[in-house]
Amino acid sequence: MLLIQNKKDNLKLKLYILLLSFFVVTQLQAQKIYKSAQEKIPSKYLDYEILGTNKIGTVIHYFGDNNEHELAILDDKLNTVYRKEIPIQDKNISVDEFLLTDDNILLFYTVKESNREHFLKMQVIDQQLNLSKKAYIIDSVATDYNSDQNFYVRYSPDKSKIVCFTILSKKNNFFVRFNILNSNLNIIGRNVFTIQDKNNIYLKSFRLSNQGNVLAVFAHKNNWSSDEYDYEKFTTMVYNLQEKKIAEAEISGMHKSYKNLVTDVNLTEETAYIICGYKDYENKSDIGFYFKIINILTNETISEQYMALKEEDLKLSKTFDFKNWRDNVTTLKIKKVIPRSDGGFIFAAEGEMIYTSILQSGNSTFNNYNPYFSDPYVRYSNKYQFNDVLVYSINPNGTIDWQNTIVKSQVSENDKGWYSSFAFFEAQNAIKFLYNEDISSNGNFIDYTINPNGLYKRESLLNAHKEKLNLVTNKALQTDGNTIIIPSEEKRIRQFIKIVY
Repeated sequence: MLLIQNKKDNLKLKLYILLLSFFVVTQLQAQKIYKSAQEKIPSKYLDYEILGTNKIGTVIHYFGDNNEHELAILDDKLNTVYRKEIPIQDKNISVDEFLLTDDNILLFYTVKESNREHFLKMQVIDQQLNLSKKAYIIDSVATDYNSDQNFYVRYSPDKSKIVCFTILSKKNNFFVRFNILNSNLNIIGRNVFTIQDKNNIYLKSFRLSNQGNVLAVFAHKNNWSSDEYDYEKFTTMVYNLQEKKIAEAEISGMHKSYKNLVTDVNLTEETAYIICGYKDYENKSDIGFYFKIINILTNETISEQYMALKEEDLKLSKTFDFKNWRDNVTTLKIKKVIPRSDGGFIFAAEGEMIYTSILQSGNSTFNNYNPYFSDPYVRYSNKYQFNDVLVYSINPNGTIDWQNTIVKSQVSENDKGWYSSFAFFEAQNAIKFLYNEDISSNGNFIDYTINPNGLYKRESLLNAHKEKLNLVTNKALQTDGNTIIIPSEEKRIRQFIKIVY
């Protein structure tokens, strides 16, 4: 009898532990969703961006076409704490970047003085959005260079360093001048990347590592190309801060042309990832992705691969009716590269297609000045389609670890695909793709999670129509390891949605 009772108690204990573990897992996987109040944005502000979150709150930047800039600070529940227009009215001043530190905001701007120099300056904005009186001069450039560009400012991934650069040209040379600053805004390195044939060169990527080393990728345009694969090669340049040296290398292949280059750097290692689309213009079946892993200190190749896609790689794709599978491949655009902790990486490519159709056409039959004059009129419609996402995990040696296909179809007209594509969220043990399942009908907002082994879970996060939301996923920003903020917009009415995992 005692034995039977012990068995019952053990069974109850096991059941209790099972229920407790289920509750804990459920709590870990649950989301908290916050919504800001709706607001009508003044017409003078053409656009906005989420700058990020620091100790003072979440910072939103609104900007207009005539040098209007306004900042807003939101608290943890997305209530507006401060909102103020930044007083920049001088037409000779142009804003380059707002960057967040731990407890304030840095404003970088260019001051253009005719027949003299262009100056890059910086001022601090405090927690009440007051602009400091002191302006720091970070850099300057003489106006005898052919340059209408401002300065550009970037953080390292851990925000411990800043790089400021400007693009210049003189005679037949193309220059990128840069200064590297530490967190105290002291210059710790400077140099110039120089490349010839300025008329066919484009700077496609500029990255700063946590240790202060710089990676730049230049694209060489193919003037004979008639499609999106319009680059004949790339040049990579790296600057080693410690040794004060520049190393140069070339990415090219026989009969190859390239498009859609994306890069990223590892948070802990001096490693960079370069990936783009490619095709062989003599062998139509040789089409897919090219990727390269390099050492930023030396510009030496760790691994590289031309990853040709085959028809079977697209067998899960059901969102397009193409003449052949190669046409499907040409619509794929690399959207995201995520470094793996072991030196490999994950990348995502999305099917994206824009085409124009004629809605109405005809001829007017009467003209007051000439009754026989024919006055044609045509109405057009632009259709935007964002479809399947191909996700690949690549090992450090360049081999494929796993592949996953997110099947979706987002179709809209005359909105530039504003509500299409996806927001990306990177957790410690998973990656998430958040997207509107259908732009016009069901309002289902999807959370598609992939774990490190390539296994996935697809679930509905919310119903946007019932919540009266129009989520703009391509403007979303992940602010920490648990939080992503996504704007919702309908005409000039906006609000922000915060999802906490």
